[in-house]
Amino acid sequence: AQPKPAELAIIKAWIDAGAKAPTGGLAATGLVTPKIEAQGKVREPITSVAASPNGKWIAIARPHAVELLNAADRAIAKTLTGHTGAINDVSFSANGEWLCVASGETGLVGEATLWKTADWTRGRVVQGHRDSIYSAQLSPDATMLATASYDRDAMMWDVASGQLLKTFSGHNDAVYGLAFAPNGKLLATASGDRTVKLWDVATGQRLDTFSQPSKDQSTVAFSPNGRFVAAGGVDFRVRIWQVSESAREGTNPILYARFAHEGPILKVAFSPDGRLLASSSEDRRIKLWETKTFTQVAVLERQQDWAAAIAFTSDSRQLLAGRMSGALTVYPLDPKWGDSAVELEPLSETVASTNEHAGEKSASQSEVEPNDEPSTATPLALPGIVKGEFKRPANDKSSDPDFYRIAAKAGQVWIIETNAGRSGSLADTKVEVLHSDGQPVLRALLQAVRDSWINFRPIDSSSADVRLEFWEEMDLNQFVYMQGEVCKTFRSPQGPDSGYQLYALGGKRRDYFDTSATAHAKEEPCYIVEAYPPGSKIVDNGLPVFPLYFSNDDDAERKLDKDSRLTFTVPADGAYLVRVSDVRGFTGDKQHYTLTVRPPMPDFGVTINTMSPKVPAGSGQRLKFTLSRIDNFEGDVRIDIAGLPAGFSASSPVVIAAGHVETNSVLTAAKEAPEPKKEDWE
Repeated sequence: AQPKPAELAIIKAWIDAGAKAPTGGLAATGLVTPKIEAQGKVREPITSVAASPNGKWIAIARPHAVELLNAADRAIAKTLTGHTGAINDVSFSANGEWLCVASGETGLVGEATLWKTADWTRGRVVQGHRDSIYSAQLSPDATMLATASYDRDAMMWDVASGQLLKTFSGHNDAVYGLAFAPNGKLLATASGDRTVKLWDVATGQRLDTFSQPSKDQSTVAFSPNGRFVAAGGVDFRVRIWQVSESAREGTNPILYARFAHEGPILKVAFSPDGRLLASSSEDRRIKLWETKTFTQVAVLERQQDWAAAIAFTSDSRQLLAGRMSGALTVYPLDPKWGDSAVELEPLSETVASTNEHAGEKSASQSEVEPNDEPSTATPLALPGIVKGEFKRPANDKSSDPDFYRIAAKAGQVWIIETNAGRSGSLADTKVEVLHSDGQPVLRALLQAVRDSWINFRPIDSSSADVRLEFWEEMDLNQFVYMQGEVCKTFRSPQGPDSGYQLYALGGKRRDYFDTSATAHAKEEPCYIVEAYPPGSKIVDNGLPVFPLYFSNDDDAERKLDKDSRLTFTVPADGAYLVRVSDVRGFTGDKQHYTLTVRPPMPDFGVTINTMSPKVPAGSGQRLKFTLSRIDNFEGDVRIDIAGLPAGFSASSPVVIAAGHVETNSVLTAAKEAPEPKKEDWE
């Protein structure tokens, strides 16, 4: 509605008088909202729950009141009312003498009320912020009160006087959660700006910002020993950071980023004994995690509604779960859950051979058709070489896979490789090892522990530089699974225009577990994975587990071009099939190949970038050594440099570490060094 003439006259007179600000204190404010009658039964959801340190009380927060239950029989003993706005959080002080209630009116004011637990009388009430308070907690010594609000700030209050001590400003969105460190020196805050921040309580200074989350963070908790901060939010992950003694920026590494739930995380909480972490989510699941490796140890029954409120009892034997439906459930906890999860033995990409056939001469033979079915496989004695071809009658356009039957013993290791393209053949081979019934032989289980995707640009089958989402949460020497291809992280991005470097050989990325390189599209999903032997009891973490079979298209190390190479570790005594096929299904006169099955002969060779370096007197030059690893040799290689011309010296020895293929040394010429001749270098 338009202002009336009388109202316009008042405004004009105020402007003519200089538009002076009002004098005196702040006028009482309030929100005027229409009263809308409910048409059905009104549910009073549980927004927060807390257990007293003495084990006597359970506090349940509902929007309009706090219910106090006797922990023994869970009967309501008292109801606390009179709070401003909706109630969002309840928490007990560490000494159990106070109950803190956080509430507020949206867009107007926040309020934190302290109740004395001895007689449940109202104590200090502080009002501040420009919006509702979402979380409030007393310091461990109960002398200060921290509040977090939708207005993007956290505040610290003096309990005795009610005075505001300091404001923690720096978040760019609502602050949904906060937590004191057990020693009271640090404060952690979780915000909708996708960060968790650490603050110095004494000075109000921001110490560190954890920026790894990709979406809003709604909950945060300190471990009882003060070493870890756990947080969760809309990106479905629980993250764990290790907090240093100083907590200064750059000294608090992220340890784990667990894909915890299939929906936004509502709450995380540590047990008082520090052995368990609980998380609840909009996926209606509550999960328990042991706190040594933060591995999931239990999943509670599917909840009837969101469990927005969870808390441990003081003895760490029970978990309280309050739902948006208004129901409260108390779950008993198995003491064994707090034990460190049984760590699975990871599977190495290489294995030691127990093959008694090492050094034997391979017998040569030719394939015998028909052998395109498991039942008609050509017998092949080991070690052996067989010559074959993919060929069909002119009017037959079907493919021509060739099967060979071998007998092997458990623990033996066989190198299975083809020679086709290197001999002028048009065949593009693929080799597989199958059980005698034609089913693939399982090599490993790859458990995804972090999900990611390829961003910024696609990559071809050679590039060792890839932009990975969430790279900050990845470590060096971790396996990356990209649609069947397994690579390994080598070096983190070195700037905004740099990608993650993967291990490479000869300028092309190296693959592991005999997987083959292929091109990958932008936005294609990929995963950080851990490899385990077949049959391992893998704990479900919400991410996929990829079965990996004994199969290879193109040599993973790129030494055989498009020819195939596979390391087969025999899982059990018995007969197996080696299937050789053209990956495109082609047949013809020039589709021949040679298949070799032999024991591994681990070895290596070293080359230097130049054998006749030109080094001016008084100067130096880098020497680059390149290692060729043969048949899965992965040990350290030490290089001693000796016999140099007069006046020359080099940094020696140098070591090419296990898994690596390059190292450098420095060749130095003294000022008085004579010009060496070519034969001096030989």
